[in-house]
Order: sequence, then structure tokens, then C-alpha cells
Amino acid sequence: MVIVAILAWVIGRQEVRLIVYDEIRAYVLEHTGLKVSSLYIARVKQKCGIVDRENYNKAKSEDAKQPQCPPEKEQAILEALRHFRMI
Repeated sequence: MVIVAILAWVIGRQEVRLIVYDEIRAYVLEHTGLKVSSLYIARVKQKCGIVDRENYNKAKSEDAKQPQCPPEKEQAILEALRHFRMI
């Protein structure tokens, strides 16, 4: 399994901690009972302006359909990002 890591600043202590998608997924499952995919986490992070890297697996056509994150899962992911002090 490929683990995609991001950096999050811990406020007040100036230390850097790696938050992986598995931690976000586990937090959301524990607190809301919802299962979220890496795609949904990436979409929400992108909306918040957090971009890890350029996507290398882009669609060939510009009008390709992209799955949309359901609102309840988006809110759960946003709460997890707040919990980990990423936003």
C-alpha cells in the first residue's frame, strides 16, 4: 500500500509531524462511522488549498467525469483536517 504523507505544523511548538491518509481515514471512521477513500481526502484537501504534488495520473480528456465527495463525508474529512491542525 502506498502511503501518501503530508506535513502539518503543530501550532505553538514549531515541530513538523507527518499525517498520513490512513490516520485521517481512521479518525473519520472512529468519530463518524463513515469510510472515506483517498480520492475524497485528496479532493477536500485540494479545495482547502493543500496540494501535496501534481497528479501524475490525469485524465486524457478535459471533460472526464470526476467522482464528487458526498457532503457528509466532506464535513467529516474537514473535521479530521481541523483535528490534525492542517487547516
